[in-house]
Amino acid sequence: MPFELGLAAAIAQNQRHRWFVLEARPYRLQKSLSDVNGYDPFIHQRTSVGVLRALKNAFITTRKQPSVDDLVAVNEKLSLAARVLRTTRYGARSVFEASVFEELVGAAMAISKGLGIP
Repeated sequence: MPFELGLAAAIAQNQRHRWFVLEARPYRLQKSLSDVNGYDPFIHQRTSVGVLRALKNAFITTRKQPSVDDLVAVNEKLSLAARVLRTTRYGARSVFEASVFEELVGAAMAISKGLGIP
């Protein structure tokens, strides 16, 4: 999504805004978008665990963060919740429909809290 990446980079120049690049394969980004040379993408190998690892690396903070194993546990439980919500919400085509997504966010918060993740 070169357009969206360009918008994020432009906003970052004028504000205190951080942006990250997540990519499935190493060096593919440099081939298609030479303007981002000098920025290291977070490579995720097209796996959910890889995406969680990349996001954890991107959002380093000083406060205690959950481990990748904790995030995988949340992802597994949330995937199950998403399947249930998709099949029980009167023909919802996607978990991104507003009401289904709102319930999914609530489920994510409850699952995280239940696993002791702040």
